[in-house]
Amino acid sequence: DKTKENKRIYNWVDRVGNKTVYVGHDIRSMETAFEHHNADGGKVVFIDTGCSKSGCLTVAHLDDKMQLVQYVSF
Repeated sequence: DKTKENKRIYNWVDRVGNKTVYVGHDIRSMETAFEHHNADGGKVVFIDTGCSKSGCLTVAHLDDKMQLVQYVSF
């Protein structure tokens, strides 16, 4: 819009189909990765847990086929 204010939009997360998308630099939880599941069986995972803002550091551990093994937060 013309307010020149940064606005985040999330309507795209329902259009990723049956895929998994990992997103950083967008804090949705300060404790663990935040998953949004869509109607097509896909999901968007927000892994930024605010490490620079007193949250923890979270990583997504993926295997060699790019499948999720686990989230690790420290």
